[in-house]
Amino acid sequence: MPGAGVDQIERIFAQRFAPWRIRLPAAAIKSRQGGHIFEAGWHIGYVWGIEDGEEYLEYLSQHRMTDDSHERIHASGRTETLPAPASAYSYPSDASRSEIAHAEQEYLVRNRQIYDELRRIGLLPPEGENIPLLDANEYLRSREEHDRAG
Repeated sequence: MPGAGVDQIERIFAQRFAPWRIRLPAAAIKSRQGGHIFEAGWHIGYVWGIEDGEEYLEYLSQHRMTDDSHERIHASGRTETLPAPASAYSYPSDASRSEIAHAEQEYLVRNRQIYDELRRIGLLPPEGENIPLLDANEYLRSREEHDRAG
């Protein structure tokens, strides 16, 4: 696998999480193995890949005190924001009950799709193996319609 630019990836990642002194594990950098970091209240899932001949690190960061963030850091130093679960939904102030219910349903469906994709690519641990408060957030942000009854 190409190695050029991995220092740039490591530097940008370290800057992002500097306040918590979180860094990518050296073994993961060397082997380009994905994994999960559980430190300082954070869950950070990460995977390595190559796109158009350029190496990248894709990661999902989660903390109970902030919204989830899904990003990709390219070896060139370019970063891109990718879809992440939303923590809320909105609707017009004059929305009917039906419109509010529709907005909520769209929010839940979108989040379910994103959580499923994040888990599929290895950025989320198996259900029930995340930090408990983050598992609770996932449930609340993506629950099925029948889960809300009663």
